[in-house]
Amino acid sequence: MPDIGVSIAVALILGLGCFVQSLIGFGMAIVAAPLLLMIDPKLVPTTISWWG
Repeated sequence: MPDIGVSIAVALILGLGCFVQSLIGFGMAIVAAPLLLMIDPKLVPTTISWWG
């Protein structure tokens, strides 16, 4: 089970990506993917595909 701090960080990063995407039409992959990659590379394909 992931650490609660990692889960909160992932939720905040995804929220930021969604916010940017709602403003300019793209942003989940540009904002969220690099930040998630720094946390754990295994999160990028699954998380972006699931929420994007």
